[in-house]
Amino acid sequence: MTAFVETNPGPVKYAASRLGLCSPEMRLPMVPLTDGAKQVVDAAMAKAGLVTAAAGLTAWAIAAGGAGIYELIEWTSALGTSGVLVAFLFGAWSRIGAGAAAVGAILAGFASNAVTMVWPVLRGGEPMDGAFLLSIAVSLAAYLVLSAVPALRLRPGASADISSAGPV
Repeated sequence: MTAFVETNPGPVKYAASRLGLCSPEMRLPMVPLTDGAKQVVDAAMAKAGLVTAAAGLTAWAIAAGGAGIYELIEWTSALGTSGVLVAFLFGAWSRIGAGAAAVGAILAGFASNAVTMVWPVLRGGEPMDGAFLLSIAVSLAAYLVLSAVPALRLRPGASADISSAGPV
């Protein structure tokens, strides 16, 4: 939601300019960001950089232990699939949970697969039998637990539908 820290496309333009993709000058309807909004965007970009670095190191570890491209693709697709599956199924077809629960499910599935599939192989062993099914169960548990945390739910009367957020 960092892109919506202000009511104009300025945060996206600011982030793109920080990445060197465009100039920082703005024309109407975009207006320059406030210093507070710039701090929010900068903090989000720093967090995204850390996540990207961690994902890169994980991919490197998987590639270093892999026998070929097929195995690499198989491993990397399995790592996040369980959490994405749970987040999609609950997000698309239920009113349970919110964004935090979806992110938690994805991270829990990734962690479960890393521990049961990647770590044993890096240590010279074999992946645990049923690792993917276990990761689905772990993702589901994380989703449901995080959905039950009141601070992570939408406020009463609030809507997750962006079209009802008010005038644009």
